[in-house]
Amino acid sequence: MAKTRTAYGNNEVITTLAFLDVCDAHVSELFAYWNDRRAGRVMPLRTDIDPADFPRHLPGIVLVDVRWDQPLDFIYRLIGTREVEARGFDPTRRRVVGNWIGSNEERVLNNYRFVATKNSYLYDYDPFGTKDGHFLVDESLFLPLSFDGARVDQILVYSHYEDLWRKAML
Repeated sequence: MAKTRTAYGNNEVITTLAFLDVCDAHVSELFAYWNDRRAGRVMPLRTDIDPADFPRHLPGIVLVDVRWDQPLDFIYRLIGTREVEARGFDPTRRRVVGNWIGSNEERVLNNYRFVATKNSYLYDYDPFGTKDGHFLVDESLFLPLSFDGARVDQILVYSHYEDLWRKAML
């Protein structure tokens, strides 16, 4: 049975396992990997995650450092090639503020804040237009990682895009 967006609308943030009913298979595969690695804990340790275990997802991976200074801040540590291409530049070592991609900055920052402060995953379905006139549908999965098992120190994000402009041209 094909998955459908109708249950959650066309622009949705989901913080329960209900996202597995509507997300792309690539997204659910990475969630299954993360869920397996957390082994019953709230979140896995960063050392539990080995990028060699999910090579086909690497172009869509973003790893963000959580800075617990006041105010809470987020810094891009690693950016996959598809993420660099979607932005048109490489934001590695830059703050998420001003270097994000999505429908609006506050939404993006709220996703990171939720994951960091709630120690929980988040799924974001976000259709938006790019600066070059393309219309993308972005499914992003935000996954918390910890160095000590208690506090979120990094957030692993996987984004799966569908370029509706290119699709219409085919």
